Amino acid sequence: MSNIYKTQFNAWSCEFSIELIESNCEPQKIVSEIQQTLQQYEQTFSRFKDDSILARLNQGETVERNELFDTVLAVATNLSEQLSTAYFNPHVNLRAHGYHQSFEKKRFQLSQAVQESLPQFPQGIEIQAQNMRLKPGSSIDFGAFLKGYLAEQFAEQYKHCCRGIIINFGGDLCVRGKDVHSNYFQIGIFNPITRQDEVILLKNQSLSTSGTYKRNWSIKGDTKHHILDPSTNTNPTSEFVSISFRGQDGALCDALSTAAFSAPPTVWDEWKAKFPSIEYLAIKKSGGIHTSTASKS
Repeated sequence: MSNIYKTQFNAWSCEFSIELIESNCEPQKIVSEIQQTLQQYEQTFSRFKDDSILARLNQGETVERNELFDTVLAVATNLSEQLSTAYFNPHVNLRAHGYHQSFEKKRFQLSQAVQESLPQFPQGIEIQAQNMRLKPGSSIDFGAFLKGYLAEQFAEQYKHCCRGIIINFGGDLCVRGKDVHSNYFQIGIFNPITRQDEVILLKNQSLSTSGTYKRNWSIKGDTKHHILDPSTNTNPTSEFVSISFRGQDGALCDALSTAAFSAPPTVWDEWKAKFPSIEYLAIKKSGGIHTSTASKS
């Protein structure tokens, strides 16, 4: 019998995979529990499901508050305060950029003028005793950090079930423990220019990667991608095609890997000074590497 259990499935139009090393629990039970939790989060936070709480908020409805939404909203608020709304803002409106359907459907259209959806945070949401709603013209989305947040939650929850665990949610990873040889996990970051992996070591850490070379679409001849600059509400211009952050906080790493496309590398170093445990690795359009420790062409 193999000491490694691996499985993968689709969640939120992303590939979700779990790897257990020398599991002492029933793997299928773990997978079933994770799938149930993901369904709960999707029903709450998906912008592609018209009846989700998040989608109903974006449609102008007043909805009942619940503990799950309050918890994730608090994470978003904290990230926005730590990174500045100039670089991280959940109130950018991806729908106005044509990203209102999942990539499984692949039908993108510009639904409204981009300038109508300028970011508003934290004033964009009104919280009442039991209800909440968005202010007129505001929208909300948690996609810039939620996968990294969940990957860490699952890895931490099930770390006692095995020698080691890898949770990979669409490129946002979290690991706990060690591999079958009792070594820390080595993870490859794909370089889309050289077509090779940049290998890094993860020691009970999270790793999030964002890139502009996937998930592209065209509107009136202009190529768009899913990363927005909150200060301009447009796709940022960057010399990098992929940016990864490694650290202890999955939500923070996920948010940083997206926010970094809107910030110059000097700001990345300010983030590193503020959060000493983080490291970054960015891949240039030339294929060269820029890291928190060194760079090469």
